[in-house]
Amino acid sequence: MILYLLRHGETDWNTEMRLQGREDVPLNEKGLRQAKEATAMFEGVKLDYILSSPLSRAVVTAGYISDYTGVPVIIEPDLTERYFGALSGANYRDIDVFKLTNEYKGLEPINEVSDRMVGVFDKYPLDSTVLAVSHGGAINSVLKLADRENKGPGREKLKNACLSCLDYDGKSFKVIFYNKTV
Repeated sequence: MILYLLRHGETDWNTEMRLQGREDVPLNEKGLRQAKEATAMFEGVKLDYILSSPLSRAVVTAGYISDYTGVPVIIEPDLTERYFGALSGANYRDIDVFKLTNEYKGLEPINEVSDRMVGVFDKYPLDSTVLAVSHGGAINSVLKLADRENKGPGREKLKNACLSCLDYDGKSFKVIFYNKTV
């Protein structure tokens, strides 16, 4: 499977440096522009499936790609962002968001995030090309599986509307590229 992972465009919480988990914070004006511009990364790419987190910032981003490619969006609840519990809404200045461990009360363990993400991918044929539109924490959980040493939570800040591409054989991931923007 060729697996593209696209992070949603910018929200006001991104610009305010607030940790957004499952809150349904919409794209701001820049985020809408980023989502539209992200379509350029799919020129010449034949997608079989477009999957999206149910949060509006991902759904709207996926919609632009769907309009561009003609492939309908399938909502997959397990592509939603990591649950941050009481830390949701906290300012990055107050916590080191890139070093969050499972010791924080109410924080969804990173391995559970990657397990549910992979569970979604496993529902689709291995000979397909899939785009999953999701969130920074969730995408990073999969990047960690692909490259435990260099990528993933605590190692990589994913830009808004960035694209990563992985090769998935049903057991392991190989990074083709990551964190690419227009």
